Amino acid sequence: MDNKVIKIGIIGLGQVAQTIHLPIWQKMPNVSIHGLFDTNKSHAKALAEKIGTEAYSSSAAMLSDPEIDAVHICTPTHTHMKYVIEAIEAGKHVLVERPIARNLEETLAIYEAWKNSKLVVMVGMNQRFRPDAMILKSFIENKELGDIYYIRAGWNKPIRDAHSWRLKKGQSGGGVLMDLGIIMVDLALWMTNFPKIESVSAMTFHHNVETVEDTAIFQSRFEGGMLNIECSWSPMAESDDQWLRIFGTKGSAKLYPFNIHKMMHGNLVDITPVTAETDKANYRKSYENELRHFIGAVRKLHPATCSPADAVERMRLIDSCYQSAKAEKELKV
Repeated sequence: MDNKVIKIGIIGLGQVAQTIHLPIWQKMPNVSIHGLFDTNKSHAKALAEKIGTEAYSSSAAMLSDPEIDAVHICTPTHTHMKYVIEAIEAGKHVLVERPIARNLEETLAIYEAWKNSKLVVMVGMNQRFRPDAMILKSFIENKELGDIYYIRAGWNKPIRDAHSWRLKKGQSGGGVLMDLGIIMVDLALWMTNFPKIESVSAMTFHHNVETVEDTAIFQSRFEGGMLNIECSWSPMAESDDQWLRIFGTKGSAKLYPFNIHKMMHGNLVDITPVTAETDKANYRKSYENELRHFIGAVRKLHPATCSPADAVERMRLIDSCYQSAKAEKELKV
């Protein structure tokens, strides 16, 4: 499959799919967009004509097409389980946007459908593919920071669409914790090689949104340390604020912006690699790297990261957060 053109079908044609994913797929060598599907069929037809491909009448028609090698699912969360399992049953590789599903039960159903297949099923956690994040992970894996004992991460980003499906629990599975929190959880756990979470203590708030939580804060204990996550759509602070801080016995590091300090010969030294990338460039490249990684996994050049197995552990923690917030106490995971 190394030289074969990989034919991609895209399900869901919202703003991110059009502005980010489609342009990257169109420029990728040995990859072609073989067809599009959206429940808004006139929209799909117009976009297909614009980029010179086919608009399918249904997702079933796309998945039954033997020409399609893989599908990219860019639809609201409540549809993910259906589309992913149908794609697996049709023998298609899958890249599905995050979160993989609305809850742990749906995530486990996807895992069960996938685990004995030889298919690539990958969740779109693009923050893992930021160039600065990948560099930082290599420093941590090489023990440059020593043993990690504290991770603090968060994202404050006002939600601007009052009618978004993300505000409807039946479609989203939850609020800001499922939207922004799960991204920072994944990044923190992946960065530190998935320490085993032992317990969680969480609080959720409904400051400006009634249907789902618009602010969430939690602490999780892991062997030898603690993880702290904050996220909000209604921050009473600077907007669009994202952070990741990692503290080890030999040094500390952060993203947004990228920085690494290490204790050397009794002095704290800045050992941040010199890069010319702006934060905007890192954001764009995160998607380019993610899609290239998926295609590499489909070509069997490497295993896929962000697998359903990862997603089960990530969702188990998120599920425990909601349970802890409801019970108003710390819970074992």
